[in-house]
Amino acid sequence: MKTLIIKFLGSVIIFIIAFSSNNYGQNTTNVDSLYTALIEQEGLAPEVKIAELFRLDSMAVSLKQPAIRGDIHNQIGFLIGNNDPKGAIGHFLLASEYFRQNNNLPWTAIALLNTACIYDERLNINDSAILYLERSLEVWKTVGDKTQQANILKYLGLLHGKSGNLILAKEKIHSAIDLFQEAGFKQGIAVCYFDLAGALDYANETDSAMFYYNKSKAIQKKVGDKFRIFLINNKMAEILIKTSNYNDCKKIIEENESIFSEDYYWSNVLAFYKNCIDFYKHEGIVKKQTEYEKRLSELQDKLKKEGVVNPE
Repeated sequence: MKTLIIKFLGSVIIFIIAFSSNNYGQNTTNVDSLYTALIEQEGLAPEVKIAELFRLDSMAVSLKQPAIRGDIHNQIGFLIGNNDPKGAIGHFLLASEYFRQNNNLPWTAIALLNTACIYDERLNINDSAILYLERSLEVWKTVGDKTQQANILKYLGLLHGKSGNLILAKEKIHSAIDLFQEAGFKQGIAVCYFDLAGALDYANETDSAMFYYNKSKAIQKKVGDKFRIFLINNKMAEILIKTSNYNDCKKIIEENESIFSEDYYWSNVLAFYKNCIDFYKHEGIVKKQTEYEKRLSELQDKLKKEGVVNPE
């Protein structure tokens, strides 16, 4: 039995599958059960899990059990996304097609969203990211899920801002805000403010960007979401350093130091370390600057050893 858990991370909703079966390795021809147990298996090296997933995909073909192939290729895409982003795109697109063939429209939309995320976050190919977000949005419209439509719209807004089209960025994000308000989803509104701030920052409208980062942060403080506050502070620190407002930056850096966790996603940790280096360098606090330079270098080396492409 699959349970869909939805979490907001960064600008995107990340979808995770949780499973309850526990029969990996048993003598069975039910590929779905084998897949479920494999995903549950703890301690497997990623390369082992990937090899097993390919084996299960071959079994699904030979046993004519096509429904599970979307899950398999979606999982492979997640596992190789950092090391082989172009390969991950191929698997996410295969997953979207298998989900579509089995009339599983929500997961078709999710696989298309995953494709867009790779184009945006790992390859920095904005036009392709927008293309697959638009395709995901059309599927969510067919499903009739307005909350997921809002999620895609706000992400589209951020990417249009990145492309230099601030008018379209605002239009998309305000449409998302309307849908989240209709659903009474305050954290969704907060993430819209976060993405609107990002679009404004791309347009060098830094005062307006700071205004919306603060609006987003106020909501996240009410719900006590430390990770999201950490993300917002990273973005605010970047602006404050860029505009040489080091007095306000000091408060932001110190707040992030107080809520920092090494469990945060690596790209957010790298951004934090870089902000600290820039801030303490300006302040002439060599000991702290050196400490964060060391932590940055160690994390980048670790990521490179793990095969992460361009962990900068």
